[in-house]
Amino acid sequence: MFSFLLQSPARECFIHRLQDDVLYEIFCLAASDPTDTESAHRGGAHAPETISLVCRHWRAVAEASPRLWSHIEVDSQHSIARTSRWLALCRQTPITVRCSWSIKNNTMEIGSQIQLLKIHTSSIETLRIVGDRAAQDAVSDLLTRLSASTSLRTLDLNGPKNQSVIVLQIEGDHILFPTLRKLLLRRLIVEWNWWIQGLTVLVLDNLYFSQPTWDQVSNILLSSPNLNELCLRNTELRHQEEFVEERTTSDGLNRPILLHHLERLEVWDIQMDALSLFFDIIHAPSLSELLVKSTSRLPDLVQTITSSASTLTHLRLGFISSTEPGLLRALQIPLPRLGTLGLFGPGFFSSASDSMFEVMIHYKGLKSLHISGMDVEAEQLVGMIRWREAVGDCQAIEEVVSYGNGPRYDVKSSLVKLGVEFHALDENGNEEWDAGEDWYGERQSSASIKVQVVLTICLLFSSVILTGRAAIRP
Repeated sequence: MFSFLLQSPARECFIHRLQDDVLYEIFCLAASDPTDTESAHRGGAHAPETISLVCRHWRAVAEASPRLWSHIEVDSQHSIARTSRWLALCRQTPITVRCSWSIKNNTMEIGSQIQLLKIHTSSIETLRIVGDRAAQDAVSDLLTRLSASTSLRTLDLNGPKNQSVIVLQIEGDHILFPTLRKLLLRRLIVEWNWWIQGLTVLVLDNLYFSQPTWDQVSNILLSSPNLNELCLRNTELRHQEEFVEERTTSDGLNRPILLHHLERLEVWDIQMDALSLFFDIIHAPSLSELLVKSTSRLPDLVQTITSSASTLTHLRLGFISSTEPGLLRALQIPLPRLGTLGLFGPGFFSSASDSMFEVMIHYKGLKSLHISGMDVEAEQLVGMIRWREAVGDCQAIEEVVSYGNGPRYDVKSSLVKLGVEFHALDENGNEEWDAGEDWYGERQSSASIKVQVVLTICLLFSSVILTGRAAIRP
């Protein structure tokens, strides 16, 4: 942007006549990255420094604009002097801090950066840390200091993706992080001797080693009546028996946990017994998006889906068998507003085509269908979609996406365009996904596809696009 403005004397003269408040707004736009929410702030990370180098006037305007410096990167690439300067220029403006350390970093350097941040804890509104064992003591120290902060709104803590783990110990026997609204914990060992309330977003991802108890998780839920998003992935919840006993009434019924404002619920690879207990107890009448994936079998979701039948717009189910009772019962519930359906498991399309026909006509508002783990017959799939539209009183399906060994169909209402995209498979032919990614994420691979399927596809569509590395086999 700056090079474009300075390409001609006329443009340069124009920008030098701009009012300081207009320059300030332009600078803030240049430094912001509206597509970046939870990940590191990359787009405008260096924009304030770049702006300051253009001319003395721009530098003066930039340094007089605290908001411009409010997104701070702390890692081995940025010196303590730079971080100190940015913190000084913020002048008590609420700041977002994103820290990234690995085992390669010097623990003394990490400690010095943490000490600098501790001076400004009253200004930190969002804190995201990606760390390794080298950082765990310093990070625990920073979190203890932040635990009483009335400014912190978002806390996003991430351990390493390798086999190393990071242990966090937060001291305090009172309510911690009193103003915290978003808590995201991934790949961590956390000492769960602390209390948090008032959350709107809770993500517990890959906490196998920490094993938070049912009581601790339920206490967070009970004390967060405005919880909007809940995600439990690959997390063991211990002391289940004691929790069941406590939540069971004298007549043998479970006392429910009511989450009136919960709109998005993702439960992924939790032990079956814990999963069944969870869906027996959680009541979310305003749910709009439900994602459930189990490594054993799906729990009975009838109660959960029925209670939010009038609000559910996205339903994604991962299963190990197309004949699971939990799956079939879940798909029999009328959902008038459902627009996206994801079915991730073997055999549902090929061995239970009657069920698939029922699903296609059952959800009249369906616009997007995502399927995986099955051999996709292109002609049958397209015929099914056309049959559904011919039946009438159904929303036209705009997109069909097949993951794994099958192709991706970008289906327009006219059914003339097809996109085929192949995705990553492991040595056993299963989809690969990172622990931090949704299991329906896309990647390229060297998947193979039958010649007759390719020919069928080409005959059905006027436009065919193949991407990825596909091997054509007989």
